[in-house]
Amino acid sequence: MEMETGIGRPRPRGVTDCISGLPDDLLHDILLRLRCTKAAARTGVLSRRWRSVWTRLPDFYLWSRQPVLSTSRVAIVEGALAACSAPTLRRLAIRVDNVNLPWEGVTAAHVAPWLRFASDRVAGELFLWLPDEALAGGRKEQDLDLPVFPAMRTIQIRLRRSFRLRPPPVAGGAFAALTCLGIYNGEMDGRELGSLVSSSQCPCLEELSLTVTLAAASEVAICSDSLKRLRFHVEKTRRLVVASPMLLEMHVSKAFEAGFWDSKSKTFRCPPK
Repeated sequence: MEMETGIGRPRPRGVTDCISGLPDDLLHDILLRLRCTKAAARTGVLSRRWRSVWTRLPDFYLWSRQPVLSTSRVAIVEGALAACSAPTLRRLAIRVDNVNLPWEGVTAAHVAPWLRFASDRVAGELFLWLPDEALAGGRKEQDLDLPVFPAMRTIQIRLRRSFRLRPPPVAGGAFAALTCLGIYNGEMDGRELGSLVSSSQCPCLEELSLTVTLAAASEVAICSDSLKRLRFHVEKTRRLVVASPMLLEMHVSKAFEAGFWDSKSKTFRCPPK
C-alpha cells in the first residue's frame, strides 16, 4: 500500500489525520497564529492537503527573523506574492529592514510591483518597512510611483532615503477608504504631498504621520475635512498651512513656519504656544 508522510508517522494514503480534515477556515486560523507567511508555507511538507493552504491566507506577513542575503530576501517576497491565491487580503506586511542589506539590495524597481500587488489585492492594511540608510547623499535617486489604493484603510510605509515617492495624479482616483497614513523617509515634492493627503484624494483620512524630506524647500498646504491627528516632521518645509476643521492634535517640527488657515477671516494664523 502506498504511504504518505503526514503529521507524525507515515500513514496509508487516503487516510486523513484529524487536523488535515478540518475546513480551510480553521486551518487558516491555525496558520495565522504563526504571524509569519514563510513559516506557514513550510507546513506544506506535512501532507498534500497542506501544500496550498497557506496561499489562501487572508493575512500575509513577509519578514525574516534571521539575517539573509538581500537577493534572497527579495526573492522570498516575490515568490510569496506570486503564490498568493487569495482574491483579497485584509493585511499585507512586508518588512526587510531587520537585516543588514546593502543599499542597492532593495531598489524601487523591486518595490513597485509589491505596491501594485497591494493596490489590486489588499482591502485592509499595508505595512511596508524598507532598509534604512544613515545618509542618502551620493546615491542615485530612484523614483517610486505610488498607485491608488481604493480599498485600503491603513497604509504605513518606510521608504529608503534615496527613494522619491511619486503620488498618483488626482485624475487617477481617490484613496476612498483610507483613514490612517504614515510615510517615513524618502523624498516628496511639497505640492504633490499636500495634494495627496488633502480631501480631494483622501476624503476619510483621520490620522497622518509624515517624516519625509521635500525635494526642494517649499510650502506644504494640507486641506482636509476629516483629519483629526497630524504628526508633521518634514525637512525643508518653509511653511506648513493646515486647513482642517476637525483637527484635534498637531505635532510639528522641521517646518520654518506653521499655522492654520482661517476660512472665515481668510487669514493665516499661528497655533497658540
